[in-house]
Amino acid sequence: MTLNVSSLPKESRESQGGEETVDVDAWLTDVWNDSPTSGEGDKGTKFRHRCDDGKAMLQAFASVGAEVCDVTLKGTKQKLEFMADVPAAWLSEQLPTMLEKADRLECSLIVRPRVADGCVLVQLDDLNAETVARLSDFAVCVIETSPEKLQAFVAVSDVADEKEREVLRARLIAATGADKGATGAARLAGSFNAKEKYRQGDNSFVCVRLVSVAAGRMVTVAELDAADLLAALPPQPTPSVADADADEKRGVVARVSRREPSYAKAQASVRHKTDGSIDRSAVDALFAVTCLNWKWTESETLDILKRNSPKAAERRDDYAERTVAWAVTQARV
Repeated sequence: MTLNVSSLPKESRESQGGEETVDVDAWLTDVWNDSPTSGEGDKGTKFRHRCDDGKAMLQAFASVGAEVCDVTLKGTKQKLEFMADVPAAWLSEQLPTMLEKADRLECSLIVRPRVADGCVLVQLDDLNAETVARLSDFAVCVIETSPEKLQAFVAVSDVADEKEREVLRARLIAATGADKGATGAARLAGSFNAKEKYRQGDNSFVCVRLVSVAAGRMVTVAELDAADLLAALPPQPTPSVADADADEKRGVVARVSRREPSYAKAQASVRHKTDGSIDRSAVDALFAVTCLNWKWTESETLDILKRNSPKAAERRDDYAERTVAWAVTQARV
């Protein structure tokens, strides 16, 4: 069994002309090669409960169509590992080993569930207890990442396309007062929130707690609307005939008062390689992260990257998609 690796693309991979893969067994040996805690006494019981919470969260995601997820090991200062499209079932099976490794390295174990088309899984971050109570009949799972810092995931079934997903997400976030910068990546229940500000007296970190789970719970837009969980749509200006004609000629929707990052600035910000040439992969990665941090969506960032990056234009594989997938893990996690 092999998994695609979506870490920062390197020119060495380009020269090989293929997409890097990793053998799961070898990866377990090299990266997660330590045996799980055997679990004697109170410490072992707590560890098993942490594993149970993590598995329940992964199973909840899988039950609404997120059968794969991106996985990141993030230390207090930097990200140490990233893998894309990891099967949730496999991740659940290996969780004891992975949690113990994350504990020893003082890392957070972060997952980003990926759902199938026709459904959207909205992450609502930085919620208070009152808002979580309003979401009690709608969330597929709720976690507490630190004291009184709550997150909820809501799975909505009747969303047709990417544009509708973004509108729904914006309305749900506005109605609940959630953080607009949430990317969909969350620290797994049962893992530690490895940030220095959450380091405790015994030198451990605050543990991410599973507050509630409702596997298989999917709701509709109408149900959310009836519960006053969707903000009103903003009034849309009526475009003139001239505007519509101009948009059609350009082949894009006109963006009012929105500015794309400068690709030239990204090029100027990246150190050249030892031979003096531009590290195009690093430029593209920085540019994609900047787009996401400027609140462009993942699909919009992909489109912007393809329009600006010479390397993306040359490649005929999923280079641009992998670059954006990596950028998502770096942007405001």
